[in-house]
Amino acid sequence: MEELNEQVVNSKSKSVYLYGIVKYILWLHADNPDIIDLSLWILVSSVVAEDDDKAYKQKQQHVKAYMASNSTQSPVNLLVAKMNDFECFLMSLRKKDGKSPGKLVYSSM
Repeated sequence: MEELNEQVVNSKSKSVYLYGIVKYILWLHADNPDIIDLSLWILVSSVVAEDDDKAYKQKQQHVKAYMASNSTQSPVNLLVAKMNDFECFLMSLRKKDGKSPGKLVYSSM
């Protein structure tokens, strides 16, 4: 499967997908930690930094490293996760200026 993915999905798409997955996992870590794999939860929870931006970047790196070393295991417990969790995550997203995205984003749900 990984060999097929290497041939089908280009590197730009992979980085966009990874960015979204990492953002979702970090949101789950803060809002619904029971859904995250326990070893990943422990790894992300171990981050201690003086500055929130540095802490967030370290957490992102931990999630990326976890996913790279566990490519066959989901970081999310799919038996516990619900569609509503993902919808809540989407509703929490904001533009860089802090405002909500346009109505088209929400009407697609």
